[in-house]
Amino acid sequence: MQLNRVPLLCTILLLSSAPLNSQGWQQWRPAKSLWVPITSPPFARYAAQDTFAGTPAAVNLRSNPRASLYRTNLREGAKVGPNFAGHFTLLMWGCGGTDCATLAIIDARTGRVYFAPFYVYAEVSYQRTSRLLVVDPFTSWMTEADRAGPRFQYQYLWDGERLVLHDSVTMRPLPQR
Repeated sequence: MQLNRVPLLCTILLLSSAPLNSQGWQQWRPAKSLWVPITSPPFARYAAQDTFAGTPAAVNLRSNPRASLYRTNLREGAKVGPNFAGHFTLLMWGCGGTDCATLAIIDARTGRVYFAPFYVYAEVSYQRTSRLLVVDPFTSWMTEADRAGPRFQYQYLWDGERLVLHDSVTMRPLPQR
C-alpha cells in the first residue's frame, strides 16, 4: 500500500513565513494514541469497498458549479487515474499567490467532480485503498516560540459524495534532541 503525502507549497511556506527560531524545526505528533504506530494513520480501518481498473471517465464539468473554473487542472489530474478511496482521484493545486490549495475529488467511473468544503493549508495523507484523508496542521513545522497554541490534525472520511469530519487530533511537539 502506498501512502500519498502531498506537501503544500513548501517553497512558498519557507519564503513567506516568519523565520524559525534558533532551535530549528519542531516536529509534532498526535497527542492521543489512536494510531499504531503513533505516526501512522489508521487507513486500513476505513478501507474502500470497491476499486477501479481501466481508463478514467472524462471529467464532467457540469457536475459541479465550480468545475469549469478549474477545467484544465481537473482534466489533466483525472488522467492519472484513481489514487483515493478505490475509484476516486484526489487533486490539489495552489490558490494563486497564497499559502492555500484547492482540493478536488473526481470519480473515475462517472467523471463527477467534488470539492472539499475547505481549503488546504498543510499536508494531506491518503491511500487508494482507504476512505480516510488526513490533513496535518499548517504550522506543524513551526516551534512553540514561532507560534504558540494548539495544533490539530483533522481526519476526514469520504462517503462517496463528500468529506465528513471524523476526528480532530491534538498535536504535541516531539522533544528536541
